[in-house]
Amino acid sequence: MRLRPAEFWDLTPTELGDLVDAFKWEEERRDEADYYRTAWLASHLMNASGNYRQTITPDKLLGRKKAQSQPITPEERDKAMQELLKKFNKKAESRYRFPG
Repeated sequence: MRLRPAEFWDLTPTELGDLVDAFKWEEERRDEADYYRTAWLASHLMNASGNYRQTITPDKLLGRKKAQSQPITPEERDKAMQELLKKFNKKAESRYRFPG
């Protein structure tokens, strides 16, 4: 975390906990980027070899699954559309004056 002793002793326990959490999160994010970069390179090498019928992706190598999209009902779609129209029509009406 690269804290000097004076900085360390000036921290409250809550601040120190937040710093530790942020440090761990950043470390995990960096590790995940390294794993993905390695899987990306390996997938390109595997695909270039021509030994596989299906395309190998970094996500397949890392064991990640695609997020399954859930179909929405027509009622949910209409409700979402009405909310968007209500939200954006107010902005459009305030910017533009339509003749009529």
